[in-house]
Amino acid sequence: MHGYQVHLLRKWVNVVKSRDPVRTVRKANFFSLALATVLFFFINVAYIAAVPIEDIRPSGQLIAALFFRRVFGATFDSKVFPLMVAALEIL
Repeated sequence: MHGYQVHLLRKWVNVVKSRDPVRTVRKANFFSLALATVLFFFINVAYIAAVPIEDIRPSGQLIAALFFRRVFGATFDSKVFPLMVAALEIL
């Protein structure tokens, strides 16, 4: 096993050994959903802050492509990162 797998296994053992494992898992679910929501919100704020709405509407591209081109310029990274974002959207 890798180190992170052992670490996660130990965390699950701690959850099972807790006094109220159902309450612990519910609390963890709430906090993880709240964290994901906040991060998603700030990612969208970063997109809008970096790329004006006037550029987004007529482009017909992923906003990530415009964002990376605006932030990194016309480099290799600005071509690869939008492909990764598109691949994640498919999954």
